[in-house]
Amino acid sequence: MKWNAGNIAYMVGFFGALVVGVAVGFGMFEIGAMISTVLIVAGLGVGMFNIGAGEKVPIMVASLLIGGGAGILANLPFVGEFIVAILTTLAMVVLPAGLVVAFKVIMDKAK
Repeated sequence: MKWNAGNIAYMVGFFGALVVGVAVGFGMFEIGAMISTVLIVAGLGVGMFNIGAGEKVPIMVASLLIGGGAGILANLPFVGEFIVAILTTLAMVVLPAGLVVAFKVIMDKAK
């Protein structure tokens, strides 16, 4: 695997979101501004550098499902808060990536 800005953003964003989500789910700490900023910037990097032409629609659908699914799954007994914590931090990466991809689609259609 070649290491470039897109791969690093993906690794930091995805694994960072999972680790932070699990830690928040267990009540170890709360998500602060710095963690949110790092995850959002990583998501923007993923959207700019890693998403190819064939992946545009799936990433936009995934970002919508992850963003909406976090609130709906909160009603599950016992594991709802844990799942919401993980999906919320994952959404901090996926939603900015989906936003960048949506902007790319709009720019491609405007040409």
